[in-house]
Amino acid sequence: AIDVSFAQTTAYIPNRGDNTVTRVLTTDETFASVTLPHNPYGAAVTPDGDFVFITCSGTNIVTRIPANSFTNTLAQIGITVGNDPRGVAVEPENEFAYVANFADGTVSKIAISGTSVDETISVGDGPLGVAAAYDQEDETPIVYVTNNLSDSLTVIGDDETTTTFDDFCDEPSGVAVTPN
Repeated sequence: AIDVSFAQTTAYIPNRGDNTVTRVLTTDETFASVTLPHNPYGAAVTPDGDFVFITCSGTNIVTRIPANSFTNTLAQIGITVGNDPRGVAVEPENEFAYVANFADGTVSKIAISGTSVDETISVGDGPLGVAAAYDQEDETPIVYVTNNLSDSLTVIGDDETTTTFDDFCDEPSGVAVTPN
């Protein structure tokens, strides 16, 4: 057994092989799974732990699942996003989720409690990884997106303005940012 006495953690794991998402409660080593539409790919949990967002690349949706109703498929909400969604991130202020749409070269911005895309933001070719931070000074989220096919990083800032950094990476797939 793994010693997890130092943390109370819940992990969500998309399983592309059998179209499920597994929830692992590490404190008591229990597992639960739900079946989702084709090809669950990315996962992100809201900072308050209330929801998990799972991208389903085969159906062009992101599924929002209430953490307290994880195995209740009626509680799941499917939100249509762009073509071939991959990475997903929730910004630290718990207001928006961001979904990288690989085949469209876009990112879908969705309100945490919303049922549709609020905005679609153009980025580079083949966005895969996405991470979000919060700029305290400007009081806005900052979103970082790796563009796998254009070998670049796009930063989405205030009012969804974008800046792209080229020629420093080769087929980037993931990204993480410091919270401060």
